[in-house]
Amino acid sequence: MWDRTALKQVNADTVTEERLKPGGKYHSTVHTVVSKDGKTMTANTKGTDANGKAFTARAVFERQ
Repeated sequence: MWDRTALKQVNADTVTEERLKPGGKYHSTVHTVVSKDGKTMTANTKGTDANGKAFTARAVFERQ
C-alpha cells in the first residue's frame, strides 16, 4: 500500500506515523497510544486510500 513511512515519538506513551505512496493517492496518519498501565494499545488511522476515498480505522490491542 505505501512506500514511505515516518515515525515520531510524541511522548513516552504516544507515537505518530505518516504513511504515503509517492505519486499515488494513498496517504494516512496513525496515532498510537499505550495506556498508562501498559495493558492496552490503541491505533487510530485517518487518511485517503489508493482510490482517493477517505477512510478511518481504529485497532485496539489488549495484553493477555
